[in-house]
Amino acid sequence: MVQTHVDAKTIFVDPKAYFLRNLGSVNNTIIHECVHWALHRKAFELQRLYNSSATKIKCQVVGGIKDSNRDATDWMEWQANVLAPRIQMPISTFKEKAFELIKKYKQSLQTEEIIDVMEPVIDELALFFSVSRLAAKIRMIDVGYEEAIGTFTYIDGHYVRPHCFKKGFLKRNQTFSISAIDAAIQSLIDSQLSALIKSGNYIYVDSHFVLRDPKYVIRDENGNTILTDYARTHMEECCLVFELSIKSGFKERYHSECFLNRDKGSNIDFDLKFNNGFQYASEEKR
Repeated sequence: MVQTHVDAKTIFVDPKAYFLRNLGSVNNTIIHECVHWALHRKAFELQRLYNSSATKIKCQVVGGIKDSNRDATDWMEWQANVLAPRIQMPISTFKEKAFELIKKYKQSLQTEEIIDVMEPVIDELALFFSVSRLAAKIRMIDVGYEEAIGTFTYIDGHYVRPHCFKKGFLKRNQTFSISAIDAAIQSLIDSQLSALIKSGNYIYVDSHFVLRDPKYVIRDENGNTILTDYARTHMEECCLVFELSIKSGFKERYHSECFLNRDKGSNIDFDLKFNNGFQYASEEKR
């Protein structure tokens, strides 16, 4: 234990955060605390009138104020969470840089499909704004690039190939991508899914249940079954939908972004449930 004098308006950040997370996350934490100081300090001053132990704001990395279950305080934490990345990545500047990078990578990779350039664009945006990859990915979705949803999904020890779908087709807690273990469990416990698989109409390919049709699945030169480029850009036509829920440790009300955090570094555990998605299709497609 070390005792030292600390001036007011001081932010402490655990130095281990630089090694356990990344510079973008540390910057986000500092901006997060600045939001508390700018917008919420009067509320904490009021709290101190009846709680003498409230001498500091203590924020957990996962979100949520430590040692407090008050709903108003939770909402202040939510506000700081959502404002911090928007302060780090102002919308006009972010849109301009994103457009510039999309054009650059389309030319260098010789493609017209945004999904083919989305991952390098996100990584370069994260570097440019000194934010985490996840923050840059979520900001891309915020400004209208839903193609970012199908990027950096890490399942069964590998990254799933980038994919996209009709705008607005998936809700934030829905996905096409599930692990082989989850696929096996769901096909056993869900009679609807089990019937679809037994019919032979769907095949499990690259972490998706895909309609067995040459328009959507083919074999590569090594004989492996893969999604066609058309399927990867029209997932709503050919893939089954699953709903995610967060098992523990995160409050869904404040962390819709957690559903997008399925990359290699994610420590979030998800429960998964089959949701066929047919309700979103036209009558003809059903």
